[in-house]
Amino acid sequence: MFQRVVVGLDGSALSEAVLPWVRGLLAENPDSAVWLTHAVVRDPEWVWGYAALGQPMPLPPPQGLDLVPLGRSYLARIGAALAGGDRVHLEVRQGDPAAILIAVAQETGADLIALSTHGRTGLARIVLGSVAEQVLHRTTRPLLLIRPDARGLSGAAETRAAAGRP
Repeated sequence: MFQRVVVGLDGSALSEAVLPWVRGLLAENPDSAVWLTHAVVRDPEWVWGYAALGQPMPLPPPQGLDLVPLGRSYLARIGAALAGGDRVHLEVRQGDPAAILIAVAQETGADLIALSTHGRTGLARIVLGSVAEQVLHRTTRPLLLIRPDARGLSGAAETRAAAGRP
């Protein structure tokens, strides 16, 4: 059974599609804990790469804006809805998302890294890359990858939503 799970979240509905599985892991094992992890990326090429591909992306934040507190607030909201208490830990760091996920997993002794893929193909994958693929190739830890549909729902989440359950 998984005791320590690192969950990668980027603020999108697609990334949050992994949460029903994480909730299930927490329910199965009352001694388990999760580290919700968010990477603050300030690379203008990454932001403009999205814009060039016609992807929905907010304008780059003003230079003086500290995105770490915003990331922490986002994770706190997710954590409160997920389990709350001392079972949920928040990690917001600035830098490469794949490297941050791997570092948090190593530092916490995680049994599992869980994240959703964005399902990018073609030019979008070349320009923007794939955090999931980078983590897959750079970690020796078990990895749970969920590929959500276009609405940001995974199969199980969609089934629960249709049944009126969280």
